[in-house]
Amino acid sequence: MNMNKTQVLLASVAVLATFTIAQPSTHAAKYASINWMENSDLTTVDPSKATDAPSFHELDLTQEALYREVKKGNPELAAAKSAKVSKDGLTWTFKLRHNLKWANGEKLTAKDFVYGWQRTINPKTAAEYAYLYSGIKNADSIQAGKVKDVSKLGITAVGDYELKVTLENPMPQLPMILMAPGFAPQNQAFVEKAGSHYGTNAKYALSSGPFILKGWNGSNTKYTLVKNKNYWDKRHVKTPKFNVQVIKDYNTGYNLFKAGKLDYAPLSPAQINATKNNPNLKKLAGARGQWLELNRSKVKAFKNKKIRLAITHAINRKNLVNKVLTGSAVAAKTYTPLGLSIDPNTGKDFAKSNVTGNIKYNAKLAKTEWQQGLKEVGIKTLKLTILGDDTDDAKNVAQFIQAQLQDTLPGLTIDVKSVPKQTRSDLQTKGDFDIALTGWGADFNDPINFLQLKITGSDFNTGKWSNKTFDKYIKLSNTTDVTNPKQRFKDLGKAERIIQEDVGVVPLDNAAATVLWRQSVKGAIIASNGNELKEAYKLAK
Repeated sequence: MNMNKTQVLLASVAVLATFTIAQPSTHAAKYASINWMENSDLTTVDPSKATDAPSFHELDLTQEALYREVKKGNPELAAAKSAKVSKDGLTWTFKLRHNLKWANGEKLTAKDFVYGWQRTINPKTAAEYAYLYSGIKNADSIQAGKVKDVSKLGITAVGDYELKVTLENPMPQLPMILMAPGFAPQNQAFVEKAGSHYGTNAKYALSSGPFILKGWNGSNTKYTLVKNKNYWDKRHVKTPKFNVQVIKDYNTGYNLFKAGKLDYAPLSPAQINATKNNPNLKKLAGARGQWLELNRSKVKAFKNKKIRLAITHAINRKNLVNKVLTGSAVAAKTYTPLGLSIDPNTGKDFAKSNVTGNIKYNAKLAKTEWQQGLKEVGIKTLKLTILGDDTDDAKNVAQFIQAQLQDTLPGLTIDVKSVPKQTRSDLQTKGDFDIALTGWGADFNDPINFLQLKITGSDFNTGKWSNKTFDKYIKLSNTTDVTNPKQRFKDLGKAERIIQEDVGVVPLDNAAATVLWRQSVKGAIIASNGNELKEAYKLAK
C-alpha cells in the first residue's frame, strides 16, 4: 500500500486501527446506506495497477482474494475454503469455493486467479506492487525480464477449483500477503475486451467481491458501492450501499459529518481540541511511517555518515507531532513503525523491541556532527531542496523540517518543493530530488514489508542507501531462518538496528489519526494494514 501508499495504502487514514462491534439480531434489523469519504481521488480499480489508498479501499470491497483481513490484520480464508502447505513449505494447495461468481453471473474459477496473477507480474503491466510476488517461483526473474514466459510463474490451476502455488523458499507470511488486491482474480475475457480502459471507470470494472462499483466515470468525486447479489457470501453483507465522496478539505468533511451527511471524517489538528468530548471521536493508530529519504546519488555529502547523523539529530520529533501533526502521529524512534507486529522473542511490539536511541533530538550534537561532516567532505555550505506532496499536512511538515535544519546546522540552506503526489512519486523514482518527504503504509503485518524496501537495488530504495550487513540479515530472514520465527525476528531486529545506526533514512513519525466515526456504524474491522468493511452496517432509524 510508498506514500503513494501509502500509501500510499493508508493515506486516507480510514485504515489505521483495529476494532469490532457485535452485530445485532438480524431478524428485525433494517440496514441503511453508509456515507463514506476519501481524502483523495480514486485513480483506478485495476487490481494490478492500484497504488493509492482510495483505490485499495474500493478494491477491498469489490474484489475477493484467497484471503481477507479480519481482527488485528490477521488473514481469514475468503475465495479459498482451505489451504494446505507441503512439509518443505514450498507448495501451497488452495481449494476454492464452488459457489464463486463474477458480478455478471459468470462462474469464477482457478483460471481467473492464474490469469490475474500472471497479468500483475507481467512487466508490460508495470504493476508497482508486483514486488509482493517476490518469493513465488520465477516472480523475480519474470519481473527482471530474465524469464519471458509469464506462465512460468509458480501458480497452476488444477481443474476449476484448485490452485497450486510454488515458492522459491518458504514464506510463512504468505497468507498476509495474499490479502492484497494485486492477488485478486481477473476475468481474462472482460479484461481483454476492455483493453486499455480496464479499471479506468465503473463500466470497465468487474466485481468478484461483496460490492459493485457504480457511478464512477474515472474522474468524478462521487460514486457508490452497491451490494453484489452474486457474491458467494452475500448473506453476511448487510449494507445495501456505500455512498462515497472525495473531500480533500478537512473543514468540508467536518461540517458534513456534523450535518449528518457523512458517517466518517478525519480531523485536522486544529479540529481535534474542538471535538474532544464528541462521543463519535476515535483515535486510530496504524502501521505507517513517514521519513526523509536522503539521495546519496545526487548529493555526495549524504555519503558521509556524520552529515546524515546531524540531520537526524537536528529534528525535534516531539515538536513535530505535538505542534504540526497534533493528534495524527507519534514521534518515530525506529524505521519500522509501531503497531506492525509482535516480536516472538520479547512478546512486545517489534519496533519497541529494537530501539537503538539513535533517532533522537540533540541540537548540540547535531551541530558538532555537521561541522565535522562538512570538513570531511571538504565543503563549508550546502544548499538542498525538500521534495514533498502539495497537501496541507505535507507542506507543514516540510516547512517544519526546513526551519529545524536551517536553524540548527550552520551553512545549510533549505528550499521546499511541493508538488502533486504522483509528481512527487515520479520524481522520487527517477532520483530527481535531494531530500524526499515520503513514507510507507503496511501491506501486511510483518517487519519485512518495511525492511525489504531498503535492500541494495530495491526500486523503493530511492535514496540509494546500501549496507551489506543489512542486506545479509534480510536475506537470512527470507531463506535460512525463514521457518524459525524467533531466529527470523532476530535477523529482522538486527537489520532494523542497522538502518537506524547507519541512518539509511531519517524517520520522522508514525501515523495515529483522530477521526469522527458515526457510532451507528458497526461491524467494521479496521486494521493497521487495511480495512475490512464487508460486514460493516448502519441501522436505519
